[in-house]
Amino acid sequence: MPDTAVRVFVVACATCSRTLVTTARINDLDIAVLETHLRGCRPSEPLADAPVMLGEVMRRVRVEALKV
Repeated sequence: MPDTAVRVFVVACATCSRTLVTTARINDLDIAVLETHLRGCRPSEPLADAPVMLGEVMRRVRVEALKV
């Protein structure tokens, strides 16, 4: 029987551990939420001006897959 479970991703800040988004697919709006949080949470390590490279954002968060 095939696995039909939906994967949901929980994305949390690597600095403060706050859960930022819970989603089945990380999209542009989710990335904007991550960027906004990271700009306020880590002023000592600022993100570059827009456009920010996705890898720059993703290296500062933790992503965990949950089975629902």
